[in-house]
Amino acid sequence: MPTSPHGRTELLRPDGSPVRVLVVDDESALADLLSMALRYEGWEVRTAGDGAEAIRTTRELRPDAVVLDIMLPDMDGLTVLGRLRRELPDVPVLFLTARDAVEDRIAGLTAGGDDYVTKPFSLEEVVARLRGLLRRSGAAAARSESVLAVGDLILDEDSHEVSRGDRRSTSPRPSSSCCAISCAIRAGCSARRRSSTGSGAMTSAARPTWSSSTSRICGARSTRGAAR
Repeated sequence: MPTSPHGRTELLRPDGSPVRVLVVDDESALADLLSMALRYEGWEVRTAGDGAEAIRTTRELRPDAVVLDIMLPDMDGLTVLGRLRRELPDVPVLFLTARDAVEDRIAGLTAGGDDYVTKPFSLEEVVARLRGLLRRSGAAAARSESVLAVGDLILDEDSHEVSRGDRRSTSPRPSSSCCAISCAIRAGCSARRRSSTGSGAMTSAARPTWSSSTSRICGARSTRGAAR
């Protein structure tokens, strides 16, 4: 199976494209650092600084998962969650906040959040929790090296099965047409990887190496003097 540079199995969407994640937090430095960690996984990441922007971006991006701060400048995260659910009823949502009281966690989970991480938090923990949410929701899965995909065209080179949308066909042995499809898909995957440098997904050459000094983020905001 394909792996990320740090050894974990790479997760992909069903069509073979990068996982899409929306990070909603009005602390730009925190959002940027978290986004960099998620791009390190090979995922496409967009950020939003308030609830209204989060809703607009959800409509455009159609994310596979959302990291959502509870305290936002225009509305609270619970309200944002309700509006996000109208657009994507099943999207996994990971709450991220400094509110660590039991009643706050219960409120977030009761409102429909799928998981809860408090600040300060570990980047590795957030990534691990998101990977778990993506797997359980079915939004992403580990892709075998023998499975090739471009758009809605998917070829399993081991089973010789080709599918497109809801249509599927299987050949008992490799055929010239199957080999041609394989070559075409591999060429498409290579082209997509070459063109991904300018997209939200980070290529392996551009991925940073995390150190223990950057693996933990403090969520306290000194300029506002209040816990978020």
